[in-house]
Amino acid sequence: TVVWWASAMQRAAAELVAMRTFLGQRDAASLVNDKAFTKARAALSAALMAFVALSCVASGTYILNDIWDVADDRAHWSKKERPIASGRLSAATALALAMMLIPTGLALAAFLVSWKTCTALLLCALFGLVVERFLVRPFAERGSNGWLMATVAGGIVLDNIVLFTFGK
Repeated sequence: TVVWWASAMQRAAAELVAMRTFLGQRDAASLVNDKAFTKARAALSAALMAFVALSCVASGTYILNDIWDVADDRAHWSKKERPIASGRLSAATALALAMMLIPTGLALAAFLVSWKTCTALLLCALFGLVVERFLVRPFAERGSNGWLMATVAGGIVLDNIVLFTFGK
């Protein structure tokens, strides 16, 4: 996963360097009609929207996880200070927030980025909410599986945007 992220980030950085070089050689009037500039601007917009969508979906799933784990979190020495476990945020309010964040993130991904990105985010959310909770946790020590899936989702999103916008 780290190699995948590094590869996607290297490709994005190379494209940004190429765009900077490209922009340095053009005046503003010629950029408006330039296809490469339009494509680069669309890629940057898609990357920003993908980041917002991923943040919404991941935050919603983390909130649901905190609701489900509230009893364990209240007994944990540091997790007892989390908003839901400490009682500063009610479970009902947290659930309402999660039910707004997840669909919002999926809609942003579907309509402003791509269906592939939306599908990747949906699969990662389902993994975190269902597969990891009921199939992985009972047999493995609790760890950073949710963080790992968010990292994988981010890699998929970046890879799709960079590869499908600029090609290999």
